[in-house]
Amino acid sequence: ALACLVSGFAAAATGLWQRYGGQPHPEADNRHFGRGPYVTIDATPTAELLGRLADIVRQLRDAALSEGWQVNWAVFDGLLAGAATAMRAGNLKDAAAGHLRAISSMMAQLREQRTASSDSGVFSV
Repeated sequence: ALACLVSGFAAAATGLWQRYGGQPHPEADNRHFGRGPYVTIDATPTAELLGRLADIVRQLRDAALSEGWQVNWAVFDGLLAGAATAMRAGNLKDAAAGHLRAISSMMAQLREQRTASSDSGVFSV
């Protein structure tokens, strides 16, 4: 039974590796699969995007402060400090990632509070 279990895991691992971890097939590089609409978009961060993200961060901070939300400001501000450092270095990709991580961090904290509040029968976020 143990040999069958080990063989099953080995077969599953081999299948997953071939499907997701192996070398890409060169013929699949330019092929479209299915009938969906295919679009190519340049997702390189721009100064305009960073301005929008900074505005979203400011609005989120203002809302958190005015509503009295419990936020780990050290984590939030640390992520924004990393974004600012990347921005000064001209690394727009890392600057955008830092802003997005800060937003995501705050939203995750608020979701946790909401879940904890709803579990206790009290809801306040």
